[in-house]
Amino acid sequence: MQAPWLLEVEGVTVSFGGVTALDGVSFRVRSGEVLGIIGPNGAGKTTLFNALSGLVSLARGSIRLSGREISRWTTHRIAQGGMARTLQTPEIYTQISLRDNLLAAILGRSSASLYGIALGLRPAVRREAQAREEAEDLLAHSLLREDADRTAGDLPFGHQRLLEIYRALTNDPRVMLLDEPLSGLTREEADVVLDLIREMRAQERAVLIVEHDLPSVLAIADRILVLAEGRVIADGTPDVVQQDAGVRRVYLGQEPIATDAAEQGGVQP
Repeated sequence: MQAPWLLEVEGVTVSFGGVTALDGVSFRVRSGEVLGIIGPNGAGKTTLFNALSGLVSLARGSIRLSGREISRWTTHRIAQGGMARTLQTPEIYTQISLRDNLLAAILGRSSASLYGIALGLRPAVRREAQAREEAEDLLAHSLLREDADRTAGDLPFGHQRLLEIYRALTNDPRVMLLDEPLSGLTREEADVVLDLIREMRAQERAVLIVEHDLPSVLAIADRILVLAEGRVIADGTPDVVQQDAGVRRVYLGQEPIATDAAEQGGVQP
């Protein structure tokens, strides 16, 4: 029996000054599913992520997370409700250790203020101890455990990308939005990030990926959503999307999306 829909996007339209950036976008995602989102520049991919995470208002349409309408929720409430997002440029604290980056992310979602911790107030100190336990547990099961004490700014770019994803995971999201997670990475670094995406899928999280590395997306995604000029022009398995005539015409000028992923340097799901 298939899992129920975790994220439901229906007829989402976003306009800026009379220009329609998204036009009636609809799709659904289940728990444990990886959805790759591709399309040419200006297709509306970033605007879609901004709409999902509450950064832009909808002109029309609805977004439901675990059955709840979240279209008018604030970004903070959406994050607390189970959706997290990473950005194209990792947002981390470069002057402190990887471990302290995770600790800061965990404390940031609690009511325990840094002032309270500094003053030794009992509730704040207790929460700090709990946060340190959470950070250590996450590190113990992470792909970055050997770098825990390194200053984040000294990490390779790929590890900084991983750190940002792990910081987002401290909120235990059910839906993860990854905005170009492989951009600027070496093949080896990209493979580590893809391993983490597989872990998230195994944890029954829904993962949405906007990415230009087509062979990797085609290899790891369960489904592909193709956008062009703010509209969905295809939604299906990688094999089906690669054969779609509209996708070849609009996105790739009649050329196939890719040959075998292994031949293109992609990875296996």
